[in-house]
Amino acid sequence: MAYRELITERLPKHEYLGDAIAAGLRYYPTVSREGFPRSARITDLIRTGQLWRNMGLPPLNPKEDRAMICDSTAMLNELQGLLETRGFKVSEGVGRAGDFVVERAFVQT
Repeated sequence: MAYRELITERLPKHEYLGDAIAAGLRYYPTVSREGFPRSARITDLIRTGQLWRNMGLPPLNPKEDRAMICDSTAMLNELQGLLETRGFKVSEGVGRAGDFVVERAFVQT
């Protein structure tokens, strides 16, 4: 939520990237624990298809879409499973590109 203004206002007006961003980037804020106009777990929105219906878009497709996921270990595992059941393949390092990457910056060991 901290980047809302950047994503919705500034990036679409960027001198070089603005047109591409305005045409392809969708901002869909949702929270899972606080009172908010859209309150749901992203995994539930993906699993039920509600995310796509709300945005007026077709479901994720590994032939057209890419994803980067970042969160706790449990959330990463759940999201990775959801993506893999939809045919997405995880990137496994340099030179082995997949359809999604897993950012583990916030994972506690």
